[in-house]
Amino acid sequence: MSDRYFVDTNILMYAHDAAAGEKHARAKALVEELWESRSGVVSTQVLQELAVNLRRKVKK
Repeated sequence: MSDRYFVDTNILMYAHDAAAGEKHARAKALVEELWESRSGVVSTQVLQELAVNLRRKVKK
């Protein structure tokens, strides 16, 4: 059985925010690695938090 890694909202936010500099690069690389290895796990709550935060960023 392979390991699973829980992905928090902040990781997804930094992966999306190109203005976050080094945090963006690290989060994006991590998300890509977890996607390719199919070892990342995201909860429904994290997806809801991500949607709320992305909507707030768009409104600004």
